[in-house]
Amino acid sequence: MRCRICWIAALCVAANAQAQTFPDRPLRIIVAFSTGTAADIVARQIALKLTDSLGKQFIIEVAYRTTAQALNDTISGEVAMYFPNLASALPSIRSGRLKGLAVTGVQRSQAAPEIPALAETLSGYEAASWYGIVVPARTPHAVIARLHTDIAKTLQQSDVRQRFLSLGGDIVSGGPEDLGKTMRGGTEKWGKLVKEIDARGR
Repeated sequence: MRCRICWIAALCVAANAQAQTFPDRPLRIIVAFSTGTAADIVARQIALKLTDSLGKQFIIEVAYRTTAQALNDTISGEVAMYFPNLASALPSIRSGRLKGLAVTGVQRSQAAPEIPALAETLSGYEAASWYGIVVPARTPHAVIARLHTDIAKTLQQSDVRQRFLSLGGDIVSGGPEDLGKTMRGGTEKWGKLVKEIDARGR
């Protein structure tokens, strides 16, 4: 299941979890980005819904410090330009403290249709970020299927969809195979770019 908003998060479950007893204890969702960012906010939204639907608490753990300083430095003029995800910048754009120049998806965001897509100027440009929820490789297929079903239902709920839209995100639903394809495509795309940049640097 993936949601095109920003970065990746991980849902950790035990490798030996059994479908008939899953979940048998509280579970952690690790967010590898700052408190208050879209990754953190969206993970908490999903965690609340999964806690209700599965009957066990989903706990959010954030691994990094806030990115608020970067936004503050841009607002103050200390930084001339910043390339944040839309979700983090949208409140400051709405309040008029920042000016949104472009979004990097292939089309304009439903959350901020007044901001042009960079692809309107640079044809074919796309650098959309997204979330994907992953589990350990040895997790039983039945557990994966159960999680996928509940997450899919969660993402279809009107309050969740509205929350994501308010954060600047568009929900793109899909199964484990779709997420795998997206991850492989991203690795190939950005890996090639990294190699090209490194080659030019030499």
